[in-house]
Amino acid sequence: ITSQLSRYIMHYIFVALDQVHKELGTGHIIRVSRLLDLMFSKDSQFEDSTIKLFSNNVDAIERFDGIYVEDAQSAKKIIIEYLNTYKVDVAFFDCLDYFSDIYDHCKLKNIISICVDISDESSPSPDLIINPVIKHKDAFLSGPLYSMHYEVEVEEFIRPDERENHI
Repeated sequence: ITSQLSRYIMHYIFVALDQVHKELGTGHIIRVSRLLDLMFSKDSQFEDSTIKLFSNNVDAIERFDGIYVEDAQSAKKIIIEYLNTYKVDVAFFDCLDYFSDIYDHCKLKNIISICVDISDESSPSPDLIINPVIKHKDAFLSGPLYSMHYEVEVEEFIRPDERENHI
């Protein structure tokens, strides 16, 4: 059974934006970069998997051979096009609620969606929610213990549609 499982190739996408708004800093890129470092490391179990990063962080895009997205609006179009064109098994989002409409698209295509730090009302549909900072009633892992770097819990979350896009 182990040899059969090790031959199963998974297809992942990671989405992380930074500097879109004061609440969306470089911490999102740091978290995703740490995961990608592990996935791309020597002798990784993921060496045959497809892993694609979507980000506006040029350093991360170059480091992980990702796809550059200029802002949240253009990213949505590019990500939807990618999901409709390529096989994806798992989609990991670390960019607050900027892509809540894509979580539903993932469900329709049987893609597992994992989201970090999303709010209750904006993002009801991901399969797994990990919230080290923002309080969420359905978070599976919540609180600072599940943070990959030091973060402080946020009492009030500003919805993305109530912010300006600063990219």
